[in-house]
Amino acid sequence: MSHRRGTNPTTLLLLWITLALAAHGCAHDPVPVFTIPTPPPDAATLTGIVVSDDGPVPFANVIVRETRRGAQTDEKGRFAIRNVPPGNYKVRAWHERIPSQTKNIVVPASGEVAIAFTLGFGELAKY
Repeated sequence: MSHRRGTNPTTLLLLWITLALAAHGCAHDPVPVFTIPTPPPDAATLTGIVVSDDGPVPFANVIVRETRRGAQTDEKGRFAIRNVPPGNYKVRAWHERIPSQTKNIVVPASGEVAIAFTLGFGELAKY
């Protein structure tokens, strides 16, 4: 069965649905493609630096153990972990070639908490 141009039944059905939705105001309602997560109402940001005896430690891992939130340091050893709920936590910094360090911190309901980690062999380096 042949159809002339513009009389395809599928095209006509889609045109009819579009016109019907437009008549009811539904065609203009925006449909979100994605949503941006909003931070919890009570949350702070942990910022800091990870260094060793040789200077900043790039690409070290920093994790807030109880929340599973974490970050990796940049080329200058700096990091930021956002949206950490208030509470008492153990924060661990490590790099695959340097011994780790863990610190106990208290996170307030908002604001920023600065932490500095010094990774290294410490007293073991003397022996």
